[in-house]
Amino acid sequence: NLFPVRQNPERTFYCYLPWFEVFYKLLNNLADYLSKGMSNVLFHVFWQVPYFIAPDPRSLPSIPENRNLTELIVAVDVGNLLQLYASMLFERRILIFASKLSTLTSCVHALSAVLYPMYWQHIFIPVLPPHLLDYCCAPMPYLIGVHSSLSERVRSRGLEEVVILNVDTNTLETPFDDHKRIPSDVVINSLSLCDDA
Repeated sequence: NLFPVRQNPERTFYCYLPWFEVFYKLLNNLADYLSKGMSNVLFHVFWQVPYFIAPDPRSLPSIPENRNLTELIVAVDVGNLLQLYASMLFERRILIFASKLSTLTSCVHALSAVLYPMYWQHIFIPVLPPHLLDYCCAPMPYLIGVHSSLSERVRSRGLEEVVILNVDTNTLETPFDDHKRIPSDVVINSLSLCDDA
């Protein structure tokens, strides 16, 4: 499942599994070995680890253990989070803008994770490449992350009925009042949980 690139195994890995915490710890440990000049040990450490505990796919994301969720909570206020959550429940077209790619991917993945035990089953693109900006005009629901430098190019495409979050400025643009359609007791419980966090 985890394949190091042969030319430079110390720096590049490919994996389809969304185990952010596992890979964060792995890469930090590898960076420590490299900074201490122990690159010859890397092969043995990496290939001779007999097993590790895989993250439970049925667990709820929590703060501060889940780095993605922590970054989302720090960047976006509770009101905008509730509106985004409601928009996801109503399967809207959602664009997320951020100037840092790490923040962008963290926020998009965290938004997807907060739907648990449900999951986002529509178009999901954590970082949209510039040559695919036309995907933002798709008529079906989506959750797409776009670098802030492409914001004007995306907006010039004539978007209609799209929920847009700018993570850098914590601003949410939406033509919908989805949060008002959620039962008030659910909203109150969500607010109290957010206050506790």
